[in-house]
Amino acid sequence: MELDDVPEPAVSSAELTALSEQLAASPYDFDAHVKYITELRRAGDIGRLKTAREHMAQTFPLPENLWKEWVGDESKIATTTAEKNHVLGLYKRACEDYLSCDLWSAYLSFVTEEYDEQLENGDDENPWLDLDGVRAIFDQADQAVGLHYTDGFKVWAAYRDFEMALCKRMSDASRGEQVERIREMYLKRLHVPHAQLRETLAEYAAFEKELDPAKSEERLKQIMKGYAKTEKICHEYDTSEEALVSSDHALSAYLNYLGMEKLPSKGANAARVRTLYERAIARHSLDSTLWDAYITDMMVMIDDELFIISIAQRAVRNCPWVAQPWSHLMRAMELYGRPAEEIEATYQRAFGMVSSLANMEEDIKLMQTRHDYKVRRVDWTQGASQEAKRAIECLVQDISAIHTAFPPGDPYLRLERTLLRIYLDRISDFDAARELFGTVTYTFPQQSEIWVLYAEFERQHGAPAHARAIFKKSSAAETDWPERIFESWLQFEREYGDVMDYYSALATITKKRATLETARVWAKTDSQPGPKVAAATKKSSGARQAQPKESRKHPRDPDADDANASSKGKKHKSNGNATPGSETVAAPEKAALPKPKPSEYHTVNSEMGGHMLYVTNLPSDVSESQLKDEFAKHGQIIDLYIQPNPETHETEAYVEFANVEQVREAYTVNGTELAGSTLQVARCKSARVPRSGFAGAKEAHKIFVSNLPTNTVKGDLRKIFEKFGKLGDIRLVVKDKTFAYIEFVDKESAAASLQADGTGLHGKTISVAISNPSIARADSKEVYMANLPDEINDADVKALFKDIGPVHAVRLQKTPDGRRFKGSAFVEFQTAEHAKAALSLNGTQWREHAISVTVPIPRGGAFRARGGGHRGGRGGYRGGGGPPRAGLGQGEVSNGHGVAGSTYLKQMTPSSLVPRTAARAGPSKTPKPVTRSEPKNGSAATTASSSSSRGPAPPHAGSKNQDDFRKMLAGKK
Repeated sequence: MELDDVPEPAVSSAELTALSEQLAASPYDFDAHVKYITELRRAGDIGRLKTAREHMAQTFPLPENLWKEWVGDESKIATTTAEKNHVLGLYKRACEDYLSCDLWSAYLSFVTEEYDEQLENGDDENPWLDLDGVRAIFDQADQAVGLHYTDGFKVWAAYRDFEMALCKRMSDASRGEQVERIREMYLKRLHVPHAQLRETLAEYAAFEKELDPAKSEERLKQIMKGYAKTEKICHEYDTSEEALVSSDHALSAYLNYLGMEKLPSKGANAARVRTLYERAIARHSLDSTLWDAYITDMMVMIDDELFIISIAQRAVRNCPWVAQPWSHLMRAMELYGRPAEEIEATYQRAFGMVSSLANMEEDIKLMQTRHDYKVRRVDWTQGASQEAKRAIECLVQDISAIHTAFPPGDPYLRLERTLLRIYLDRISDFDAARELFGTVTYTFPQQSEIWVLYAEFERQHGAPAHARAIFKKSSAAETDWPERIFESWLQFEREYGDVMDYYSALATITKKRATLETARVWAKTDSQPGPKVAAATKKSSGARQAQPKESRKHPRDPDADDANASSKGKKHKSNGNATPGSETVAAPEKAALPKPKPSEYHTVNSEMGGHMLYVTNLPSDVSESQLKDEFAKHGQIIDLYIQPNPETHETEAYVEFANVEQVREAYTVNGTELAGSTLQVARCKSARVPRSGFAGAKEAHKIFVSNLPTNTVKGDLRKIFEKFGKLGDIRLVVKDKTFAYIEFVDKESAAASLQADGTGLHGKTISVAISNPSIARADSKEVYMANLPDEINDADVKALFKDIGPVHAVRLQKTPDGRRFKGSAFVEFQTAEHAKAALSLNGTQWREHAISVTVPIPRGGAFRARGGGHRGGRGGYRGGGGPPRAGLGQGEVSNGHGVAGSTYLKQMTPSSLVPRTAARAGPSKTPKPVTRSEPKNGSAATTASSSSSRGPAPPHAGSKNQDDFRKMLAGKK
C-alpha cells in the first residue's frame, strides 16, 4: 500500500542505494538519516522506510516533527489489529522522547477515533481497544502533561470531552456514576494552576447549571474558596510564563522558573518540577547541565526505578559526549541493584563515546564513578581479598592511563587520593601507601597538602625521624602554600621533638620565610636586579655575600614578556669607565611603573583583558573624546567605550591598548583629576583560558563578520550590533583581510544579529554569519584519525580509504620511544576533495573500533584534531594554551620508600602502585600496555589488551608554552 500525500520520487534507485551506503559508513550523521528517510518516503518504499526510521530512532531521540510524520504514515495504512497496536506503540515511544502536548493530543485523537469506530461497527463485545484501555491512555497523558501550565489544558479537555460523549450515550437512569466522574474531573482541575483556569470555571458552572439549575449556585459557592487560592497561584505562574515568552524560551528563564517552583513555600511539588524540567528539555535537549540538574532533583524527589533510569538513559542519548549523564546512569543502576556486568558494559560504552571528544576532566569523572562503585562492592572486612585486589588493579590502571594520556597527570590527584585511602583505611598496606606518597610528592612537589599528609602518615605509621625528613624536604621545595608546611612542622616538633629540634626547624623556616619574602617583594615591585647587576654590586662592594638560590631564579612578572619584548637580544653598551675584565651594567631607562596587587585586578570576559584598563568614578557626562585625550598620551588606543554599570548604574569605561607596556604606562592615570572627579583606574585580567585553536563546532552565541574595511575599529562594530543584544568579547583582526569575531551573551541575540548581513560600513558591504570554526580547514588535504586498533600499519590505513581516494602519506602516532602505538594517525590525501570525503568514515566501525576521522586544526605550524588536541593547560576542547598543569608525572619508581633517580619520571607502570600483598605472584619485568578493561579474576598484574576501551589518545607533540601564547595574543611574534 502506498502513501497518498507525498510527491513523486525525485531520486533514482541508485541514488537511494548511495544514501544507504553513506549511512552505513556514517551511522551518526543525523542529516543523512533525515535525507534518506525523506527520499524513501517520496519514493513510497514503505518497507525500507520503516527500517530506516527504526535505525534512526535507535541512534537518536527523534524531534516532534519526525515522530508526527512517522506515526501519521503508519496510522493511515494500519488496518489490522496488529498494525493498529503497532501505531499505539509508536505513539508511546514518541511521547517518551520529549514532552509534547501536540503528540499526546494526536495520540488521544487516534485512540478516541478507533474506540468510536468500534462502537459504531458493533464491535464493543470483543474490542481490540476496550474502555479501560482508553482511559488508561488518557490517565497517562494527564500524568505526563496535565500540569503543563499553558498547553496541558488541551489534553485534559480531550479527556473530558471523551467522558462527556460516553455520558450522552447512556440512558438517564444510568448516568449518575458518569456524571460524578465528570464532576470530579472538573473539581480536580480547578485545584490545578493553569492558564485557562477561568475558562474551566465557566465550563464547570455551565455543566452544573445544565444538570440541576437549583443546586448549581450552591455547588459553585462551595468551590470558590479553593478557586481563589488557585487563582492567586496562577498570577505568580503568569509572571514566569511571560518571562519565558519574552526571552524566547531561553534556558535561563526556565531555570528561574524552576527556582520559583522549588521554593519551600511552594512545597516543591515533584510532579510540577518534573513537568517544568521536561518543558525545558524539549527546547534545550543538548544542554548537559540541564540534564544534570533534572536527574539530581528527581533522585531526591521521586523514588521510582523505571522513572529515574529512563531519565538517565534519555540524558545519555541526548548528550553522549559528556561524562556526567553517564555517571548518573551508572549510579542509578547501582542504586536499583542492576547487575555488575550491566554497569561495567555501560561504563565501556560511556568511555567509548566520551574519550574521543572530551578532556581529562571528563575521563576522570567516568573513572571516579566506576571506582566508587567498585569500592562500595568490596567487603573490606576481609582485607586484601581477591575482589579488593581487582578493584585496586583497575584503579591503578586508570591512574596510569591518565598519566600517560595527559602528562603529567591529574593535578588534583583525585584517583590517587582514592587509592591512598584504600591503602590506609581499608587494607592497612602502609608500604604501598608510602611508595605512592613518594611517587606523588616527587611528581607534584608544589602541592603542600600532599607533603603534610605524607608527614602525618609517617608520624602515625613510621617514625618521627621519617616525618622530620619529609618536613625538611618539603620546606626546601617551591610549594603553593609553604606557610602550611611551616606551621605543621613546628607543631610536630612541639609534640615529638626536643628543644633543639624545635629551634633547628625554626631556624630553617625563618631563613626560608626571608627568602620567600624577598622573592615576593621583587615580584611586587618588579625591580629585581639581574645576575650582572648582582655581580657588579658584589665586585664594587668587595663583600662576600652569598646570594640565595631564589635570587637567581625568582618568580617572573605575569606580563614581563610583553613589557620586555622590545629589549630581548639587545646588549648594553659600556659607559667607557669600566675596568678591563669587569662587568658593565646599563642604568635602567626609566623607573619601575606602579603595579597593582592581584586582588586589585578587574576580571573581564575577554581574551585581551591584559591589554585593558577599567575606569570608574567618572563624571556622569564624560565623553569618549575626553577619555581619549587623557589616555592617548600613554599609548595607542585600540578601543574605548563608556557604559553604565549593570548593577550600580554608575558610569564606567574600558580602554584597550595595543600592548601591555602601554597599559602599565596608562595605569599611572589612576588618581588624577578629570572634570572634578578623581579617576579610579584598575588593570584588567582575562577570566578565560587562552584559546588553543578553533573549537571545532558551530558556536551559536558568536558571529563571524567579514569583508570589513581596514580602518574598522571596535566602536564601529559595537554601534552596528549592540542593538541586537548584550555584547561580550569583540576580536578584531586587521591583516590582509579584516574580519572580526563578536560574542553575544546568548545565542538568540547572535541569531538576530544576522539581520546586519549586507550592512554598509565605510564604503564596504559587510558579511555576517554564525561562527563555525569547523570549516576553517576545508582546504586541508589531511585528516586526523583516533581510537584506532592496535595492530595496524600504513597499508591497513591505505586499504581503509581505497574507495575514497589515493593516500599520499600515513603517519602513525607513537610514543617518544617508538615502542607503542598511540591509536591515532595523520593521513594525507592527494587532494583536499578526497580528504573531505574521508570525513564520512567518522564514527564507523573498523575492526571492532568506532574510529574518529576529523579535520586537523592548525596550531603552531603543526596540526591537531578537533575535540581533544593538545592537552595542555586545562586540556581538550576547553582551550589549554599554557603548559600542562602539574599532575602525576612519569618516571622510574624505586623499590624503597620513595622514588629513585634524578630525572623526571619516565614511565609509571601499574605494578608500581599495586600493594605488595597483591604483587607477590612476581613483578612484571617489562611494563605492559595499559587497558581499561576489567582485570581477570585472580590476576595480580596488569594484562595487555587490544580492546577498544583503550584510553584517550596521547597529546600531540610540539605544543607551545605559556609565554609563546601570551606573545601571540599580544600580537607579537
